[in-house]
Amino acid sequence: DQIILLKDGRIAETGHFEDLMAAGQTFCQLISEYAVTHRGQDGSGSSSGADSDNAETQSQDMVGSGTGGDTAAAGTTPTSRDTRAKDAKKDAKKDKKAGIIQAENILDGGLSASIFLRYLRAITYKYATLIMLFQVLMQVCYVGTSLWLKYWIGQNEDTSPESRPSLSLFLSVFSGLTLVYVLMGIVLFWVAFGVARIRASEYLHRIFMSRIMRLPPAFFDTTPLGRIINRVSSDFASIDDRIPWKLFEAIGHAVSLVASLTVVAFTTPLFLVASPFIALIYYYVQKHYQRASQAVKRICRATQSPIFQHFQETLAGVSTIRAMNLQGRFIATSAERSDLYSNSFIALAYGIRWMEILVQMVNVVITLLASLWFVLLPQGSVNAATAGLALSFAMSNSQSLIWFARTYSDLYVHMIAVERVQEYAELRTEAPLSTAPDSETGRALEHHWPQEGRI
Repeated sequence: DQIILLKDGRIAETGHFEDLMAAGQTFCQLISEYAVTHRGQDGSGSSSGADSDNAETQSQDMVGSGTGGDTAAAGTTPTSRDTRAKDAKKDAKKDKKAGIIQAENILDGGLSASIFLRYLRAITYKYATLIMLFQVLMQVCYVGTSLWLKYWIGQNEDTSPESRPSLSLFLSVFSGLTLVYVLMGIVLFWVAFGVARIRASEYLHRIFMSRIMRLPPAFFDTTPLGRIINRVSSDFASIDDRIPWKLFEAIGHAVSLVASLTVVAFTTPLFLVASPFIALIYYYVQKHYQRASQAVKRICRATQSPIFQHFQETLAGVSTIRAMNLQGRFIATSAERSDLYSNSFIALAYGIRWMEILVQMVNVVITLLASLWFVLLPQGSVNAATAGLALSFAMSNSQSLIWFARTYSDLYVHMIAVERVQEYAELRTEAPLSTAPDSETGRALEHHWPQEGRI
């Protein structure tokens, strides 16, 4: 057989085994070092002199009787061979400790603004602006109907039955505002879920898959398939369904909250005095809940991948598992990983309940301030319609505060899916399939290449 030895991308030696050993160059040194390393790993506890002699004997046995044995023995000194054998043992131990597959990286800290900008670019700024505009206009119509009812009630109380405005006028304005509210809601749903959501999902999926298909084989050797499946399935489920809904709801609840607080502030000036303290408490609750839920959600995502990975490995080796009677071990491992994921999911639910209780306490203070204001005012200074409007909006703040805090935090948490997809989309890929003639990576191949049967 012909042996070709490559070194630094060039052919260093070529020839038969006996000829290369007799030459005593690089190939001979490699064989001698391999013999020393192999003997050093198998025969622990022997002296260095015995290791050297056995190594020389092994290299001579490989060559056979002849001049090759003397040359192989003289290739390296016993001292250098002992040192290389010890280094080889250390490297072997390091390789065992290191392992090929690394644990999945769990990012910490808050989400960067680039993650939100990436999703907004996927939606396009045009559709994001339209969604915000329609949400504001819908809330204006909603508050307008309440103000119109207040005006209607006030007119009935302040004027005589003969001078009251016609009923058809009030019904026409109220019906018109309601109709505009419904029509804008239909258009808003179509823009948000019929256009923007689909475009964002297609954009992120196209970037992710184009990068995955161009990753080097080493990535798939060191990354479990279950980890990739988790990102394609679970993370894209959030991008396709949950993030659009949470974004839509967060904007709606934010606009509704601003409108409610504005009405309460104009009708109850006492609320303006306490509003800085209420805002500080709400900010404290929101901040701590957001940090906790974000960390727990990241743990949920990371603990879900091993479940997919273990299930896939179990299906692939089910015959071996049954043959070795290891069903109990694999069932216990699956239960342990499922429990770890369930614990983090339950912790997330506990955080939601904690936030809801504190937010309801904040809203109780708002309602109390509005009620005290109308009780302490002189009788007749505020009509019943204004008081009823303020109290109704103050009581509705409870749900607006809770749902805004929850939807905003859920949106923040689900945006981790975009972060995880972005992490894979930024991985380094293989070289491009083709290069331009003036590129730095090399000159482009001719159109009819190759013209000959050699490179």
